[in-house]
Amino acid sequence: MEDGTQVMTERVFTLDSDTTIDTSSHNITFSNTNSTITRSGGTWPTDIVYIKVVGSSNNDGFYKVSNRAAQVLTLDTTQWVAAGNSATTLLSSGDMTSGTLKVFIALEQLILKGLYLS
Repeated sequence: MEDGTQVMTERVFTLDSDTTIDTSSHNITFSNTNSTITRSGGTWPTDIVYIKVVGSSNNDGFYKVSNRAAQVLTLDTTQWVAAGNSATTLLSSGDMTSGTLKVFIALEQLILKGLYLS
């Protein structure tokens, strides 16, 4: 094998677009009870599969979307629960009423077993 760097990863997300939400105009509600992210105005893109949340107090991260309604995203808790967590701990409940929330939208993920960089 040649000298180089090896990188092991499980997922690579292909980010398609992003949505910036001014939460002083359109509040965001995170619910740990039903693993949802709800916006008070506007709608989520129809073809959303994965999201990356940036700018929240406690809920930044990558999530898989299991269902989308106009203003509500329901997150998939399957892998979270399989790892031994409670479904109600995926998100921290709360309202975001100020600041800016950025949601990056991924339409697909690539599954990789290993990557060799030379």
